[in-house]
Amino acid sequence: RNVENRVHVVWIDLEQRDQQQESQLQASVEQIRTISQGLDVLIHNAAYITYNNLSFEEAHKSFEINYRGTVRVHEALFPLVKRPGGRVIFVSSAVGKTYLVPSDVETQLLSDNLEEDDLARIVQRLEDDIQSGRYQEPTNHIGGLAYGLGKLAGTTIYPRIVARRHPSPQEIFVASCCPAFGGPDTPVWLATTASIEQIQHGHGGFWEQRTLTNPQDWSAGMNLSS
Repeated sequence: RNVENRVHVVWIDLEQRDQQQESQLQASVEQIRTISQGLDVLIHNAAYITYNNLSFEEAHKSFEINYRGTVRVHEALFPLVKRPGGRVIFVSSAVGKTYLVPSDVETQLLSDNLEEDDLARIVQRLEDDIQSGRYQEPTNHIGGLAYGLGKLAGTTIYPRIVARRHPSPQEIFVASCCPAFGGPDTPVWLATTASIEQIQHGHGGFWEQRTLTNPQDWSAGMNLSS
């Protein structure tokens, strides 16, 4: 791939109130339009990370930044991605898998009929369950529940919805991945180095160590090698 030797880093404060955040987003969009003809690659890399004990406050902040903030930024910047040949990569986490949610929620999240409104309702249910004490923590988690739940919704499941809306990976390729610190640089590989022939089978999927994972394995917990 011939990727233009320019990188636009967009800083959006996802803790800001909606109107302030919208102003930042629109300013970034206009800046990119002014200095380029669009984006070859869009990488969603922002995150709120916490390994504190699960609380409603931590969960709400994680969902607000890692899920709702990601959706807002994506909707603003996605129209700038070039097509055909553009790529959108969501940097997620091996912590953010479906073992964190009840089995009925897992089934809904992995449904090919899941839409954005459905995902929003599921996230609200999880927040409500955490606030009321109904949420049962999985026994096989290693910490960072609030972080994992936010990343599951915003950067693992949401990309599946985006990919279904744009089913041709040759037009725009969409994927999520674990960065696997200390291992292969999966986000950069997916975004720039890998040919579309190497990765098109994983359109909308979740990648670890440059390998597409099977959603049916996500209920087993985190792969500690990642």
